[in-house]
Amino acid sequence: MAEKENNNEIRATVLFVDIINSTGISGVQDAASYNKMLTEFQSLMFDVIVDHVLRYRYEPRENMTGRGVDIRVGDDYEWDIEGDEVRVFLYSGNTEYDVRSALQLGLKMKLAWLTSDFNYGAFEDKGLVFDVGIGVHTGKVIRETKDWRMRSRDTVPRIDGFTINIGKKVEGFSRSGQGYKLFVSGNVRSILEQGKNFAVKFSSDKQQKLKDSAITIAIFEVVSFLDHEVFVFLPEALKKRTLDRVLELVQTAHLRRDIFWLYLLVMRLWLMDVTGKEDSREAADRIIRLGSAVMNFASQLSKPEQTYLRDYLSSVNNMIALAYTARALESDQLFARKIFNATLTKIDRQNIPARLHLARYLLEAGDFKAATKHCADIMMFDPGNPTAKAIIGRAAGEAARQGPKETP
Repeated sequence: MAEKENNNEIRATVLFVDIINSTGISGVQDAASYNKMLTEFQSLMFDVIVDHVLRYRYEPRENMTGRGVDIRVGDDYEWDIEGDEVRVFLYSGNTEYDVRSALQLGLKMKLAWLTSDFNYGAFEDKGLVFDVGIGVHTGKVIRETKDWRMRSRDTVPRIDGFTINIGKKVEGFSRSGQGYKLFVSGNVRSILEQGKNFAVKFSSDKQQKLKDSAITIAIFEVVSFLDHEVFVFLPEALKKRTLDRVLELVQTAHLRRDIFWLYLLVMRLWLMDVTGKEDSREAADRIIRLGSAVMNFASQLSKPEQTYLRDYLSSVNNMIALAYTARALESDQLFARKIFNATLTKIDRQNIPARLHLARYLLEAGDFKAATKHCADIMMFDPGNPTAKAIIGRAAGEAARQGPKETP
C-alpha cells in the first residue's frame, strides 16, 4: 500500500449502499418479516465486505478498541452497517486503487443482494426485484479519535468530514438511475478514466446542487461495466448460489429493464469460457442469443433512453461480435465484422474497441490502407493509443515489404 500522510487529513473514498424503497417494503411487511429481510441484507453485506478487504489487502489494525476485537476498523479502511444502509471508507493512500476497489465492492454487493433469499422469493412470487442504490465519492477527510470516543475507551481513529456528506448525496441520486443505479462524483470518474484496463463507462454529466448548500457537484452513472472479477471474487460461500441464481434469472426470465445492468456482466462472464475449442461453442452461442435479445429489446426503448445507454449498447454489440470471432465457424468472421461496423454506424462512431477489432481484421486481410484509416480515427479520439499505433506501424511495414500493387 502507498504511504499515507502524517497528519490527520487524508484522502478517503466513500461508498454508500442503500436498499431502494425499503420504506415501501416495510409498509407491506410485519415487523418480524421486515427484520428477517434486514438480517439477511446485513449478513450478506458483512460477508462481502470482510472478504473484499482481505482480498484487496487492506491492512487490519494490531491495536483494537477497548470494546474488544472491532473488525470494522482497519489501518486503511472503515465500514459500518446500520439498518438498510452500508458505509465503507477506503484510504490506503492510493486513491486510484481505492476507487477501483469501491466499484468492484459495490457491484459484488448488488449481486449478493439480487440473489438473496428475500429477492429470490420476491421474484418467484411476484416477479419483483428490490435493488440497491450505490454512491461513490472521494475527497479529503479528517482521521482522528474524538474526545467522546476516548472517554469510552475507544482509541481507534475514525474518519469524519464533509466528503462523507457528499458521498451520501451521490448515493441518493442513484434512485433515478437508468443503468446500474451506481453513481459516482466527477472526481471519481476522472480518476477512473485516467487509468487503463478498467472497462467502465459513465453517463453524461449531470449537475446537482446540494440541498441547503451553494455547492454543485457533477454526478455520473455507471452504464457499462465489463469486469468479470465481480463474479470471480465473490466470497466462496456465496459464489455458487449467486452464479446459479443469476444464470437462472438471465436464462429463464423475460428481459427486464430493471436488471439491464446484469446482462452485460453475464455475457462478460461467459466470454471467459470461450476459447475457440469445440466444447466452448455453447458459451459463444449463449452470448450471441442473449446479446441479440438485449439489442432487440433496446430497439424498443425511447430515443433518449437509447442515447443514455449508448456505451452499454456498444459493449453488448461488441460482445456479440467477439463471440462470433471466438466461435470461429464458417462465416463467423464476416458476421463479426458486420456487427462491429454496426456499432460504429448505428450506435457510436467513436467506439474504440469496435474500430480496433475492425483494424485487426483488415490488417490480416491485407487492406493496410483501411486498417490505418481506422487507427488514425482512433488517434483522434484517444491520442497515443498504443494498440492503434502498433497496428499503424505493422500496416506500414507490411505494405513496404509487399511493395506497390501493380496496376492492370
